[in-house]
Amino acid sequence: MTTEVRRTVAITTEDAAAAARAPFSAARLLAQLPAGWASGCTVADGRVELSCRPAELAAVRAAVTAALADPALHDWQLTPR
Repeated sequence: MTTEVRRTVAITTEDAAAAARAPFSAARLLAQLPAGWASGCTVADGRVELSCRPAELAAVRAAVTAALADPALHDWQLTPR
């Protein structure tokens, strides 16, 4: 049996209005990631955690950073490692 490698990254916001829209922001973010990458998403208290399948964490972080350039996600920040 093989174990699937997953990388987890999180984005956060301190803006209450953005936190209230977190499920929508998570969906927008997921839609911008390469097909097949996302394998899970948890949303709670102004934090979105994404679990992704690619081998390199740097690739996940780069893709999330690019997605955060979307004006609809301007209140969200990628958490430090």
